[in-house]
Amino acid sequence: MTFTNLRIDAAGAHTVTASGTLAGPGAVSVNSSSFNVSAAPANQLVFTTQPAGATAGSTFGTQPVVTVQDAFGNTVTTGADSTIDVTMAIQSGGGSLQGMATKAAVAGVATFTNLRIDTSGAHTLSASGTLSGRARSASIRPAST
Repeated sequence: MTFTNLRIDAAGAHTVTASGTLAGPGAVSVNSSSFNVSAAPANQLVFTTQPAGATAGSTFGTQPVVTVQDAFGNTVTTGADSTIDVTMAIQSGGGSLQGMATKAAVAGVATFTNLRIDTSGAHTLSASGTLSGRARSASIRPAST
């Protein structure tokens, strides 16, 4: 028997199990050997840790983390897109963003360490980076602070 149009969206090691019922022995199953599924090409940037614990002029208690992902939500850990520069900016709320606002992703993850905003009030951050699969800058979901 041949199966077509099967798809695995999650990157990582997998096995496939086939099962059925035979007239003599009854229920039977067999597992495939383990195989690896790689992430698809990068197509989005996602805040995987939202900034939090902000006080005007002090570093965020929780610094933002931005991840390069494929269309299925898998982190892209290899290739040119796994090391892109990600730049954080204030999208709304005024003031200035201070600290190292651009970080290079390592294995698809850009971890910010010393960001702070110099004014109080509601702020929304955005992050951007240029993915090789796209000739434009990709803005990601904003995080509220």
